[in-house]
Amino acid sequence: MIRSGDFTIYNHKEYSLFKKQDGSVNLISYDSASLKEGFKQHNLIPNAYVKNLKIGDITNAYQIKTHAKYMSEEVNVSAEKEDFYYIGTTDANLAKKLGLDRTDKYYYEKWVPKEDVLLFEVKKSIIL
Repeated sequence: MIRSGDFTIYNHKEYSLFKKQDGSVNLISYDSASLKEGFKQHNLIPNAYVKNLKIGDITNAYQIKTHAKYMSEEVNVSAEKEDFYYIGTTDANLAKKLGLDRTDKYYYEKWVPKEDVLLFEVKKSIIL
């Protein structure tokens, strides 16, 4: 699974975390059982539930970014479908070595079989 964004553990469960301009935070869940924990139906995202908290209620926040190893090289991974991952890099020499196609002025990408890719997550603590 490709994950990217800010997260926290709240009541022993991991949730996506979004800081709001008013200084509060929203937790996002995709589990309807969260309604029993005070979450409310999100008004814009189907099957999503939101809970607003004060920043002080969050004791551990962190950022997760999923990366990939392809042909022993570290690359970005941005999407998946069926049996493929979409990988990319800004490094032109690496792109040439891996057979990536230029898709933007400074970016190279292509779909590769999942069996040829090793995903790993980089997790960093953040201060809200």
